[in-house]
Amino acid sequence: MTMVECSTCHRSFKNRLSHCPYDGTPLIRDTTADDARYIGKILDGKYLILSKIGEGGMCNVYRGQFLSDTRPCAVKILHSTLNSDQVALRRFQQEIRTARLIKHQNVVEVYDYGETSDGTVYMVMELIIGPTLKQLLQSGPLPLQRASSILRQICAALEAAHSQGIIHRDLKPDNIMLVNSTQDSEVVKILDFGIAKFYGDTSITAEITPHIVMGTPRYMSPEQCHGKPLDSRSDIYAVGLLAYEMLTGSPPFTDTSAQVLMSKHMNEPVPSMKQLQPSIPSAVEKVVLKALEKSPLKRYQRPIDFIEEFEEAITQDPSVVPSVVHRPQPKSELIPVVKKVGELSIVEYTTGAQKRRSLPLIYEHFYKHSKTYLLSLVVAILVAIIILFFMLFSEIS
Repeated sequence: MTMVECSTCHRSFKNRLSHCPYDGTPLIRDTTADDARYIGKILDGKYLILSKIGEGGMCNVYRGQFLSDTRPCAVKILHSTLNSDQVALRRFQQEIRTARLIKHQNVVEVYDYGETSDGTVYMVMELIIGPTLKQLLQSGPLPLQRASSILRQICAALEAAHSQGIIHRDLKPDNIMLVNSTQDSEVVKILDFGIAKFYGDTSITAEITPHIVMGTPRYMSPEQCHGKPLDSRSDIYAVGLLAYEMLTGSPPFTDTSAQVLMSKHMNEPVPSMKQLQPSIPSAVEKVVLKALEKSPLKRYQRPIDFIEEFEEAITQDPSVVPSVVHRPQPKSELIPVVKKVGELSIVEYTTGAQKRRSLPLIYEHFYKHSKTYLLSLVVAILVAIIILFFMLFSEIS
């Protein structure tokens, strides 16, 4: 049996494993035989396989088209060496199930799936043309507004997933693609729900690979590193990691050792973003660091909470022109106004501003300076009383 090596910890394993059992890294294997088997051929009588566009520890991804109407598609095929591996099959089936459950514009759409007579297991998805977020970040940090747009779409997709009781567990730049990659029109697509997990459903919450911590160490939450039960707040930690990397150009924790990385997530404070990029507004850094709290209780509880505070923090930076400016409404005192309707007296309340607007313009000046005029009137009355007192006193004398 051939061996495969983990690119993270450099341990070697038998070819039947799809992921490193120590750090969850996909184990890349020789897929030459699979490529020759599928490229240029018709799969399951329905799809023409045209070329290879990607590969991972479990699957190859090919560009294909429907035979029925020549529509383009992406076909994800489980490695032939894993067709009899029950763990790999269950993970692939889980990815199909979760992706089909989440109907959202920012999650890759699954058209079809099946198994051929010769044991080939496949999934047919929408074909996405564009770079991954990882490829985009190779050019350096992103502007605040572009990062905000990408994060908003990621959070929207996670809200849809969490509403179905699904947590992604492997959110990272490699699993995020950008369609029409320009700052004004790019659309985010989240991929790879291969290790996604259902929570709140006891019939399907058992781990696919018991006693093995699943995920990519650089993007795992502290509780994920501990092997503790997870909920949606684990994905929020991953969103915080993505935000940190998008704005600084580097993830907060780096190391070649998976164990060291996991220890940092569990124990070390997150390094300052402003030391890497001084131009990052303090309010934005505060929001990102809250998403990266070690304790899930201290993080944002929903993706929508994170993105709303992130966008609000951007508006506090004078160098950024926000699309929507939220201005606090001035407080105003309620003033009772009595209106007569027939024999009834009806009390309505209006604000001081409304009351002033209802005054005739001729009184506006007097209303604004009422305190001054009232003080002047009091002084005038006092002066008149004093003069009158002296006049009466002089007559008596």
